[in-house]
Amino acid sequence: VLVSTSLLPFLATVLLPWVVPASFTIRLNQDVLLHLFIRFLVEFLIVGILTGALVTVLTGMPEGFNFTSAVTATLIVTALLTLTVNHTLTRPKWESFSHEWKKLKHKEVVWCGDDLQFKKIQSENNQKKYPFVTNFRGMITFVTTFTILAVDFPIFPRRFAKTKTFGCSLMDIGTGSFIIANGIVSPESKNRVPDLKKAIISSWPLLFLGFCRLLAVKGIEYHEVVEEYGVHWNFFFTLAGVKILSAIVFSVVGTKSAWTSFITVGIMYEALLILADVQNGYILNVSISRDDSLLAANREGIFSVLGYLSLFMGSVFAGQLINHKNRKTYQDWINYVIQATFIGCAMWSAFVFWHNFVNPMSRRVGNFSYVLWSSFTLTYLRFF
Repeated sequence: VLVSTSLLPFLATVLLPWVVPASFTIRLNQDVLLHLFIRFLVEFLIVGILTGALVTVLTGMPEGFNFTSAVTATLIVTALLTLTVNHTLTRPKWESFSHEWKKLKHKEVVWCGDDLQFKKIQSENNQKKYPFVTNFRGMITFVTTFTILAVDFPIFPRRFAKTKTFGCSLMDIGTGSFIIANGIVSPESKNRVPDLKKAIISSWPLLFLGFCRLLAVKGIEYHEVVEEYGVHWNFFFTLAGVKILSAIVFSVVGTKSAWTSFITVGIMYEALLILADVQNGYILNVSISRDDSLLAANREGIFSVLGYLSLFMGSVFAGQLINHKNRKTYQDWINYVIQATFIGCAMWSAFVFWHNFVNPMSRRVGNFSYVLWSSFTLTYLRFF
């Protein structure tokens, strides 16, 4: 499902020239509103409607029939064939691609994710905004929102719902993906040392939303799973905690140590869970009453902040790779894809080892296996 949904923005882009007739091309370049309207229709049909179908009817088949793989393969073939045809109708031709590539690979990449307005935005902010990052963050928000609403209906496959203790599902990736989406565009990813005072002040909207959600849920007696975060805790508090803690850590060790901080915090939290028996002896121990203390009532949410902190630092490192100042030409970006692929394979291998031989993945606890599994989502940035 993740592969399929990540292909949809790319599919919408390559199919757009087939939707817009050649006679409209000149007019589109002059009429911004018409261009945006047609682009909205194409992206709504492909990204909006297909995404909803991919997490409901297209994957709700009986077990034993791998329909999801068939849909993913169809999307990949369609996107590649359309891209191939688009390039054979334009320059450079495929038969002379090697010759054209020698002239092209050292040219600077001009990102045009917002088409007509991108150059203006870049000149005003003096900072590049990469379309694949925007697509990634947009799709994460859309899929997460859609699944939260769809989970209460029979059309939503139950295997996509959140796991109770151990394991992984589609909805388990939502919280980790939000942390990643914040980390890759954070000031720390641009090597700006955070200011703790500003981090605390900028966290008040998250704390405000957290308390609003708490009051709303308790006020209308909305059904909630206490084992997910605790009695009073919710994900807004987690986001605020990660923001403040990351500012403290990075102000001490610096932003250039994001990778080592990611590993260090993750391993230290894992040692706390396993060696100190905090995971099974306290967090997952049903015999401990939630009325004992505020910590006991919200132990899942409070302790998992450390796991999400590790994940945030890993995503900051990914953002630093994306925003590298020396990455300008096509060859530089191809080298980045190779580097990201290598890191993704390493992270996936580490997850398989850690999940099977050290500590199984648990979103509820936010252990290192969950952090590694969520980090693998970063590899889908290449599809966007």
